Amino acid sequence: TVGHFAEGRAGSGWRSINAKPMTPPVDPPKNRAYAGKVKGRIRRFPIQRKMRLVVLATCTAALCVASLTLFLLQFYFLQREFRRNVTALAEIVASHCTEALRTNDPQLAAHTLSSLNGKSHIIGAALLREDGSTLAQFGQIAVPERNGPAITAGFHTDGNDILGAQPVAQAGERLGWLMLHANDAPQS
Repeated sequence: TVGHFAEGRAGSGWRSINAKPMTPPVDPPKNRAYAGKVKGRIRRFPIQRKMRLVVLATCTAALCVASLTLFLLQFYFLQREFRRNVTALAEIVASHCTEALRTNDPQLAAHTLSSLNGKSHIIGAALLREDGSTLAQFGQIAVPERNGPAITAGFHTDGNDILGAQPVAQAGERLGWLMLHANDAPQS
């Protein structure tokens, strides 16, 4: 090899022209940000470890996105199922209220509505005659005024609350309305 004599040092010998002088690794200044330190450490990692970090970061990101998607889908399906259950419950109770409305019996109507007491998510219910007057009421529910706007069948969501009206009919003739107020928030 072609070399030269290192002068000025005692005991030094020949070294290669292409060889770089050995210098200790320079640590980044102490006032650099933590991110700079991490970047510097990652640069010194072997390629195998860098590949492992990239794969791990990619898998972690994919897992987070998949978990979030599953959570949002589960939330959507839970809301939809709760609304279906409330609608089905309203149809069942409305079918049991036909006799009370037909005979105009407030005690029978109150007894029928009290069966909703076992459902913790039902906040209130009211049975209205066709003219809008209240025959029976259970729990807390806002009953529309008699001369107010016409009641329309169906349920709508207001935050965690589901409010709605189910027509009570017998043999195709509407006798009145069942008003229902449910809440899907955990009850204490």
